[in-house]
Amino acid sequence: MLIRKLRLQRIVRGDASASAFMARDPAGFAQCFARYDQEVPWSYVFPRDEAAAFRRYW
Repeated sequence: MLIRKLRLQRIVRGDASASAFMARDPAGFAQCFARYDQEVPWSYVFPRDEAAAFRRYW
């Protein structure tokens, strides 16, 4: 659960468009993030890197 929270924070802090997506469509963002969290192994430390991986996935 903690890793999931950290990933979410890195994504939102690392990419303004992801933050806007979350604000615009919280349910859609949550679904997309849940799939990303299941399918993409945790391997990024910095917000910019995690956000870029999420952006490629999204």
